[in-house]
Amino acid sequence: MLVYSIAPCLLFALFILCHLLELAVPGMWAIGWFFFLGFATVLCAYRIQVRGKYEIEGSAVEDFLAGLFYPACALQVRMKNIPLGLFSSHVSLIVGSDYGRPDGHRQEGQRRR
Repeated sequence: MLVYSIAPCLLFALFILCHLLELAVPGMWAIGWFFFLGFATVLCAYRIQVRGKYEIEGSAVEDFLAGLFYPACALQVRMKNIPLGLFSSHVSLIVGSDYGRPDGHRQEGQRRR
């Protein structure tokens, strides 16, 4: 899905931009934090979909807090070979469904598509 590819990048860039604009316009830091909360919310939605698709235990509160305090959680999900997004079907066709696992075995909590 395109929203999980572009929205986090755009929201995080706006977060940084608003903090830079604080030098010229007082109060922009608050708008920047609004964008960061949007960034964390998109990451939360991404993790909720991954949890639902692969039947991984957890809650939406954990997902939101992970997005808020550990923004690299999206990279963690990608490193665990859970492609979800715009190019996920193409990646699976090119590199195989066990990409990233040297022994070819799946991690617990994952099932074949």
